[in-house]
Amino acid sequence: MPYITSAILGVGLAMDAFAASVSGGMSNVGGKIKHALITALSYGLFQAVMTFIGYCTGSYFSKYIAAFDHWVAFILLTYIGVRTIVSSVRDKDKSNVYIFSFKLLFITSIATSIDALAAGVSLALGEANEGENFIISCLIIGVITFVLSFAGFMLGKYTGKFLKKKVEIAGGIILILIGVKVLVEHLFF
Repeated sequence: MPYITSAILGVGLAMDAFAASVSGGMSNVGGKIKHALITALSYGLFQAVMTFIGYCTGSYFSKYIAAFDHWVAFILLTYIGVRTIVSSVRDKDKSNVYIFSFKLLFITSIATSIDALAAGVSLALGEANEGENFIISCLIIGVITFVLSFAGFMLGKYTGKFLKKKVEIAGGIILILIGVKVLVEHLFF
């Protein structure tokens, strides 16, 4: 597989992680650079690993994965989005929002990388087994996701400073919209 194709695929797969990172950054306006790095590392690692797992499982699991992957992503992202919105409505006195949770990061990492699992399966079905080349492709996808997620987190962090009171609501809405987008793409396109 040409590496330029891997890079293009990486950008496409990273869009959900980028949007979730923006949301995470908006919810962490008091956060540190290390939180952006941890978030980006988690999203990048999950994208690379899920693409690799999808490739390795190939056609055997493709019909099973395709049947429910969009529902899992939709439910997880909607749950986190609603939880974020409810939390912001209940506690209106927050002057400097700061939320960093490994549990939520883990859940969003899985939810935003489910498409990478399906992409890995489709790649395995569409090309000859070039293990070394595919491992490099997985790394390219992971690095691109890392870079875009870091940039998204920082963008959200600085945007969140200006929005203050509406930060969590906007972040929750973004997560819900990502979930709806994944569901609509899989059900209707």
